[in-house]
Amino acid sequence: MPSKVNMPPQGFVSLFHGTNLTGWYGWGTQDPNDFKSMSPDEQLDYKKKSIVNYIQ
Repeated sequence: MPSKVNMPPQGFVSLFHGTNLTGWYGWGTQDPNDFKSMSPDEQLDYKKKSIVNYIQ
């Protein structure tokens, strides 16, 4: 059960449910400027390649 400390203000949604990191994953290291310069399709491809090791 999430603690009250993790309760977001009214109108907001908590990003972390307070229990574990289920559903979270990391991306590979990337310079944010390089990432922003990618096309939307290139960004999507990068994200998919980064999470392939986390999906089992």
